[in-house]
Amino acid sequence: MKFDFNENIIIVTGSARGIGYTIAEEYSKFGAHVIIADIDSIGGFNSAENIRKQGHLCSFKYIDLNKPETFDNFISDILTDFKRIDILVNNARAGKKANLITETIENWNLTNNVIMSSAFFLSQILIRKKKETKITSILNISSIAGILATPESPSYHVAKAALIALTKYLAVEAAKYGIRVNCILPGFIVQKEHVKRYNSVENNSYKKLSENYQPLGKVGSENDVAQASLFLTSSNSCYINGVSLILDGGATLQEQFGLSLKITNFE
Repeated sequence: MKFDFNENIIIVTGSARGIGYTIAEEYSKFGAHVIIADIDSIGGFNSAENIRKQGHLCSFKYIDLNKPETFDNFISDILTDFKRIDILVNNARAGKKANLITETIENWNLTNNVIMSSAFFLSQILIRKKKETKITSILNISSIAGILATPESPSYHVAKAALIALTKYLAVEAAKYGIRVNCILPGFIVQKEHVKRYNSVENNSYKKLSENYQPLGKVGSENDVAQASLFLTSSNSCYINGVSLILDGGATLQEQFGLSLKITNFE
C-alpha cells in the first residue's frame, strides 16, 4: 500500500520519544512535514533533528497539554509558519502509575487533561479554523485499557476510554466539515527503548509468557501503531470514520478461562 503525505503538515502530540516519535518518523518518510509537539524541549528538539538528519521534514514545537489556554497560540504559530495543518494525532499521555487506593486528585487531573481534554480542545480549535487549517483527519491513540481493566492507573483507564467516546462524537460532528476522526487501541507494545531489556536473558520467562499469551505468538511494536496511523489518516481509508481499531494481535478476543489454562500450561 502506498502512502502520500507530500506537503501535509502533521501534528503528533507527545512525540519526543516512544510510539509518538515512531509515528512522526513514519509520516516524514512519506513526504509530510511533521510537528513534534511535546513538553520535553530537549527530547523534542533532538528527535526533530534526528528526523531531519534522515533527509525528512520535521520541526519541534513546545506545548504543555495541561494548559489549554495556550492552545490557540500554539495553533496560530504553526499556521503562521506553514499556512495549514492537515492531520492531528493525539498521542500524548501523562501521569504516574497508581491503583484504586493510591490514585490522587492531582494525578487524575493531569492524566485526563493531557490525554483526553487536550485531544478535544486541540481538535475543536482546528475544526473551528477549518478554512485556515484545511484539516482533513484526526487520529486518537487510545489503549485496550480503554475497554479492559489493566494494571494501569484508574485515571489512565478513564482517559483512554474517554478518547474512544470522543472519537465517535467527533466522527459524526466533524464530518460536516469534511474531517474524519478515528482511533487506535494498542495492546501489548514493546517500545524501542525497552526492546533490549525485553529480549534480555534475565527477562526470558516474562518474554515467553507474554508471547504465549498472544494468539500470533508475538508482541506488537511501535511500528505496528505507526503503520495503522498512516492508513487511517491516508486517502486509502477515505470512507473509514469513527472506527476504534483494536491493535493487539487478537489478544483481547480470547475467552478468559481458556486463556488462563493456556498461560498456566505453557512450556
